[in-house]
Amino acid sequence: MSKLLNGKVAIVTGGAKGLGYGISRALASEGASVLISGRDGAAAEAVAAEICVTNIAIPAFSFAAKADPALNPNQPTQSMQAPIIASTGL
Repeated sequence: MSKLLNGKVAIVTGGAKGLGYGISRALASEGASVLISGRDGAAAEAVAAEICVTNIAIPAFSFAAKADPALNPNQPTQSMQAPIIASTGL
């Protein structure tokens, strides 16, 4: 059965806890590869591992977002792009 998000990549900020956790799991259950970012890197890693076990062949990655004064707060997507690519290869 084809899933709605097969071949898509989703980035979920705050995806390790609460509502973001549910969103991460829902996206993966529909076939998306999920990148989970959050301040708690260990929690993000745990959710990514859980998604990989629960949804065989769905890649999930974690990324610990750290406060960096060099990042431009007016362009958060561009500020996170390089670290995400470096840590996941996406």
